[in-house]
Amino acid sequence: MNTRKGFVHYRNIGLSIFGVLFGAYFFITAVFNPMNGFPEKAELVETAGEVTMVKGGKYGVKFKLNDGPVLDYPSKANSHNTVQRALKNAGSETVKVLIKQNDINKNHVTGQKFSTVYQVFVGNTQVRTYEQVKSAWVSDNKVGLFLGPFLFFAGIYIYRKAQKGIYDV
Repeated sequence: MNTRKGFVHYRNIGLSIFGVLFGAYFFITAVFNPMNGFPEKAELVETAGEVTMVKGGKYGVKFKLNDGPVLDYPSKANSHNTVQRALKNAGSETVKVLIKQNDINKNHVTGQKFSTVYQVFVGNTQVRTYEQVKSAWVSDNKVGLFLGPFLFFAGIYIYRKAQKGIYDV
């Protein structure tokens, strides 16, 4: 056992504070606000057009309707492969989506701006309804029920080790 203090000690104190605060945040959010980040249907507007671009990725599907803004169907909403396939096969059919008007998100790495999609219809075929996306969103937010306590107790454990000066080398 090494009982030195210094950078490692203060790093562990910082990690423990991070763990406790974010653990509490994730758990409390999952319990009291499972809809965190999901708008009510009344806040959404329908936009429609023909698909001019579809690009699938690990975290969702980016696409454009006519000359409109880039739209993003996030993987958090589940079934993004189904959505991507439906959009690529849409041809000249009209695609209708629900988005939150004037709610433009930005990818901080690439700088790309986009609007999140909460419902997708290709022609008269429902690909993902608002209710399906809402259910998937709530289910995804439940990760906080497990992640929160884990971070909280990991933070306490790290703090106790730091206070005792125990650092395995």
